[in-house]
Amino acid sequence: MTDEYADFNTQIIDTFRANAGVVGGHFEGKRLVLLHHIGRRSGQEYVAPLVSAADGDAYLVAGSLGGAPKDPAWVGPSAPTNPARSMAKRTGRRWMATSCTT
Repeated sequence: MTDEYADFNTQIIDTFRANAGVVGGHFEGKRLVLLHHIGRRSGQEYVAPLVSAADGDAYLVAGSLGGAPKDPAWVGPSAPTNPARSMAKRTGRRWMATSCTT
């Protein structure tokens, strides 16, 4: 991940947390979630802001790396070997953390 991309994500994450899950700009009106995941090789925790869609009680997210030809690190080989992920979303006045499956 480039420093520019990391800075962009950090700004989105900070805005999400400061404004109860509401982020403007390109994400105005979109349902964002924060996906927490652990690096397969590093063991480091990462947070990825993602646009999501509701599917009944579930949430769907797509790993697109902003439309780049390469998948983001949390998609692909790391998914089956390191399934421990969680997601934070805003539900009314409360934050909700949930586990994720692939």
